Amino acid sequence: MRLEAIIGRVLISLDLSNKLDISARKIGFLIFYGPEIRTLLSSGLLDQVIESGDKPVIFSRFEISDVGLADIGAIETYILPEGNPSYWRKFNGLFSSWLLKYLKAHQRYLGFGNFHWSNGYRGSTSKSDFWSALVRFPLISIINLLNYFRWDLKSYSSIISNSQVDSIFYSSYQDSNLIEFLICARREKVNLVYILSNWKDIYINNHHQVIPNILSYWSEKLFLDSLRINGLLSSSKFIISGNPTFYPFSNYTSLMSKEDFFLNYGIAGDMKVILWAGSMQSLVSDECILIDNLVHVIRDSGLNYRVILRVNPFSNYMFYRNYYQDISEVTVCENNWKRNVEKDITYQTETGELEWSELLFHCDLLVSAPSTVALEATMFNKSIINFIFDSSDCLNQKLLSILESPFYRALVGNGYVNIAKNMSELISLLNRNANDLRSDEINSSIPDIISGNRIYNAEVFYTELKETLI
Repeated sequence: MRLEAIIGRVLISLDLSNKLDISARKIGFLIFYGPEIRTLLSSGLLDQVIESGDKPVIFSRFEISDVGLADIGAIETYILPEGNPSYWRKFNGLFSSWLLKYLKAHQRYLGFGNFHWSNGYRGSTSKSDFWSALVRFPLISIINLLNYFRWDLKSYSSIISNSQVDSIFYSSYQDSNLIEFLICARREKVNLVYILSNWKDIYINNHHQVIPNILSYWSEKLFLDSLRINGLLSSSKFIISGNPTFYPFSNYTSLMSKEDFFLNYGIAGDMKVILWAGSMQSLVSDECILIDNLVHVIRDSGLNYRVILRVNPFSNYMFYRNYYQDISEVTVCENNWKRNVEKDITYQTETGELEWSELLFHCDLLVSAPSTVALEATMFNKSIINFIFDSSDCLNQKLLSILESPFYRALVGNGYVNIAKNMSELISLLNRNANDLRSDEINSSIPDIISGNRIYNAEVFYTELKETLI
């Protein structure tokens, strides 16, 4: 057994000994940055807690509204204080950043590819698992121990104590602010349940400074990769749940006819619909030029396509809205995102979630950079084209790097995603029948990487979760 695995089991036995009384549960939902709303609330998990006779409690950094949860106002809710910046928090943040870079380098050594381009870090480490454990474990332990006795975290501890929750579900990327909250939960003997919401939190952001009681992953493949990357985790307390964010997409039934959908977006009935999912500007800085080049080809070649553009929430929406105002081949969706840049909060409203589901349901194919939206399109059995080139028709190294992830390699290798390395390849793919872009073997199937070839829903997930918590 590896040293990291032994250390992980010691952490579990020392730190995670709290047991639940199955007859009385209060379940906390931690909403820190916004995306957790889809994973924890809109997925049906919140409703399932209520239907099971358990009581939900929401911990959030902001007032939650416009997310389609009718009884949200009746749920016991605690708004978390922001806290004041401190030298300790800055130090904690620097340590977390260093640890993340170290883990990225160690992943490359383990053979997970050269795709860790974040923070400009593409180095490697020849450290073995043994030395990796010796480097990380003492530092993590010291940081957490010092955090545990910090007097300035008493506001978090007081809120958690007053709520009397048994467990807290969370899915956020773990920065120093969230770690402080999790450590306070430890003080109050609260069980922590980590629910994976984004594949990047394994292959790019993976680090658990506070070891949860239970880890929930989409598939066994993702869990085993996470266990190998971060050996402090214990294999004794994990469940396979599929991705709760995708639960509402399973067997989705459209609320509008094809004719009404076309009418809503001003599309002629004989046109094909390209859903273009916008990228972050840090990944694709010249996306307008790419779309313009596609529009010119559509005009010149007579392709019968209309582009519906869904702007990325981190991009300048009004720029795209004004830019495409007079270009008939492109329709820009409404901006249904709520964003607070200062607090780093982003989430989609109920209207936005509904529109996104309808777009995926009615479009003929999805075009995007490599990203999680490709997974969502597979839930609707759609053809997918990922471009990995820039406006100069040269390979975009950042996008190419994402394809090196074991996660994305599986999607491409198994035929769920088609890759276009230049505009000519993109047009060639568009000239084919959209239905032909997916092989017969994968039609109407969900990638194993998402669900382990099993259909999950909130009821199945929560039932298994309760059994694991006992």
